Amino acid sequence: MVEYRVANDRDMDEIIDLINMVFSMLRIPHDFPVLLPKVYAPENRISDIHVLAHEEGRLCGVFGLLPFAQKLADETISCGYLGSMAVHPRARGKGVMGEMCRLQIERGREMGLDLLALGGQRQRYEHSGFAACGSRMRYTVTKANIRHMKHDPRAQQIAFRVLEKNSADADYAFELYEKQIVTGARTRENFVSALQTYWNTPWLICCGGEPAGYMMASGDGRDVLELVLEDESLLPAVLEAWFGQRNVSSISLVTGQHEQARCAFLSRAAEGMSMASDEMFLCLKPERVIRACMRLKQTYMKLEDGVFRLGFGGYGTLRISVRAGAVSVERTQEAPDLALDEQDAHSFVFGFDRARWLASDAGTPRGWFPMQLHIQEADRF
Repeated sequence: MVEYRVANDRDMDEIIDLINMVFSMLRIPHDFPVLLPKVYAPENRISDIHVLAHEEGRLCGVFGLLPFAQKLADETISCGYLGSMAVHPRARGKGVMGEMCRLQIERGREMGLDLLALGGQRQRYEHSGFAACGSRMRYTVTKANIRHMKHDPRAQQIAFRVLEKNSADADYAFELYEKQIVTGARTRENFVSALQTYWNTPWLICCGGEPAGYMMASGDGRDVLELVLEDESLLPAVLEAWFGQRNVSSISLVTGQHEQARCAFLSRAAEGMSMASDEMFLCLKPERVIRACMRLKQTYMKLEDGVFRLGFGGYGTLRISVRAGAVSVERTQEAPDLALDEQDAHSFVFGFDRARWLASDAGTPRGWFPMQLHIQEADRF
């Protein structure tokens, strides 16, 4: 018989041993205190976010749920990212993963979370209500692209140094992070650890010896997953300096659709751009998530006034309206203009692939769908 409970501090060593073993069996060797220091480093350990499964007194399953707030423009939603899912080989095929997922979804509801997210094979989690949607924009910039750009003399003044915890550099970078239009998921205490998520390295960017921004990049320097500058006009110089100092032939740069100035520059300068589904999401309170995403979208494009009633599966019908810039999303008893099950409703609202929704889109107010839904790499679990 398998028994389930919430973890406590005494369980952490055993949790880390199990997830290290299971993930190392599937892929390259894993060391979770290094991989996810914001949760598993000795000074940051968080135990009670995990649900555990025991069979005959032995740990056989782990599933974590990391909660955080996410500010989108002037709205804040409460999120939970599920991760570190591991089932010991001896317990597979017994429904352990499904039960732990069910328990964590229920915990998310009890905590009042608005949105759950996770990464993984889609059919595995669709059974629990998650939908593959959202979007991640990635520009590819090559050394040739940089060579053909107009040289920015400030590139010679750019320097990079690793962000260290408990430093003035980290204080500066966190303050800059907090000023962003999408923010709130990190604290000052876990800021540097978050930027180290998945073997990445946090860097302070200096111009002329003064702090000018920060970035999160892969160890080889080829993936730039977060780049925040005080002055966006410095971006060409930063890219030129990064290529020159890191000796890479190309980089990929993740951006958000709300970063309009950056997207405008990269669309002209980059070798190419790709967009892919971000992760898997489950809206526990879709009216709050949709409102926040619409408010974010209003920061970079005008939303046409109108009303649209969307049937959101078993959750009911949502009445979405925009009047003179005022966004309202609420549950209603009115008949829906479009009735979908919950997974299709997620795809319709947040999915960037519109091929299947062309006819439905024609009946919605201009500019509403799809809405940007993206969890930054540093905030994932």
